[in-house]
Amino acid sequence: MDLCRFRSLSVVAILLITSIGGCAMGGGSPPPPFQTVPSVREQASDTRLYYVDGTLQTSPCPAYNTSTQSCGDGRDLAFDNLADANGIDRAGDTIEIRAGHYLQPIRPANSGTSKSPLIYRSYMNEAVTVKVAEEPALQLIRVQHVTVESIHFDKSLGWGRLEDSHHNRIVGNTFTEALARGTTGGLKLVRSHYNRVEGNSFYRGNDSIVIQDSGHNLISGNHLEFARHSLISVRCGNYNVIRANYLHNARQKAGEIYDCEGVSDAPIKYDVTKRNLLEFNHFAHVTGSSEPDNFNGIQYAAQTGIVRHNWFIDNQGGAIHLAIYAEEALYVYGNRIYGNRFINNRCHALSAGDLPPLRAGDNRLHGNVFAANRDCRGTSERVASHPLYTLVENIETAQDVGTLPEVWLATTPAAGTGSTLLLDDVLPFFDGHNITGEVGDEIELRSSRQRARVTAIDFTTKSLTLNRPITWAAGDGVRVIGSDSAARPGPLRTFTSQ
Repeated sequence: MDLCRFRSLSVVAILLITSIGGCAMGGGSPPPPFQTVPSVREQASDTRLYYVDGTLQTSPCPAYNTSTQSCGDGRDLAFDNLADANGIDRAGDTIEIRAGHYLQPIRPANSGTSKSPLIYRSYMNEAVTVKVAEEPALQLIRVQHVTVESIHFDKSLGWGRLEDSHHNRIVGNTFTEALARGTTGGLKLVRSHYNRVEGNSFYRGNDSIVIQDSGHNLISGNHLEFARHSLISVRCGNYNVIRANYLHNARQKAGEIYDCEGVSDAPIKYDVTKRNLLEFNHFAHVTGSSEPDNFNGIQYAAQTGIVRHNWFIDNQGGAIHLAIYAEEALYVYGNRIYGNRFINNRCHALSAGDLPPLRAGDNRLHGNVFAANRDCRGTSERVASHPLYTLVENIETAQDVGTLPEVWLATTPAAGTGSTLLLDDVLPFFDGHNITGEVGDEIELRSSRQRARVTAIDFTTKSLTLNRPITWAAGDGVRVIGSDSAARPGPLRTFTSQ
């Protein structure tokens, strides 16, 4: 919900809705990870390569010549439209699309498998544009192991929708000029887990990427500019990784993360936006505001999440706002925000809401750098204390500094040895979230500089499972080893619609 449209529902009303509607109002421990979504049966598949070519005069063409783009003297199968290609796809197929404009959505009828994915891509990186005025241009509905790459989705009602779809890859595409308002005007994941959205460009959407009631997704290396509302939105989703994205919004906010209050097609779920990791992102700019709760780098109202090693630069509506408002932002606790740089932000580098929450607190900011930030009037400021968060070993300077301090995020209650490490706080650490290709944090002990990698976290016993045994002293400090000096954000890109 945009804070410009604040809702004045009382806490009593929230509790009444919860008791009637059966909303998830869980306790303090993070929810268990999603069970691995079962893939479709891993069966042998004859891989096929076929084509979509809008210049064809005959379709289907069973004798397509890729060199001459003609029908009759070749050996391949081709269609002149996407709809026909969608109708025959199967596991192991690759559909290569020739240059041109296509007015039907990419909507596979079948799934791939982990061993034989179904692939849609442009032929030899030719300029392929999909424009669908009355529905999303990319639709992955109840399918798995589908890859879509190197396609330009332009001037469509919405860029794409993944619904009840898992283990898919959206890679290296360009998304421009979404027509719809609301969450339809973007790439939206609904009840969809273990997907990867990597290396894409997004320009002029409404909510450019929405992760709703979805978990264990990787959103990485994307370039997002200009959205009428937000660039990345996580709504009642757990265990997602948002990494190394560039976010610049001259219209409104960059990121938002909170629970679901039943707006549009969202469920009503509270206290269920946990353990999301945001790291190495560049929050390069959001538009100006006269209030700290309007247009933020991140409007943040989640639980037990990690926000680390990000750059927040020149955000004119504020960098991070720990939001409290009815109904979707009343649980803001257990978050760990460390190793970030807050540089030249206006309307506060860090701010927090004041409405009485249902549960809030134990939000810790460790070892961040705050430099040349200002309040909403443009006056130089220091980060103020607040009941919602605790400041630990942060640096405040007049200008950016190149090196962040060593941040000891947790301590050991007693001496010991082994591969199970008990700590006073395990919330700052990451174990890979059961996402393929992700590994847990490498940690280091303060006393001996021994290192090991986290393979699992037990939030009940407050222990880390490590990949090898180590020995620690009582009161030993533990920190995460990792690059905290990512380069500053680069310049804006130039986007064109076709």
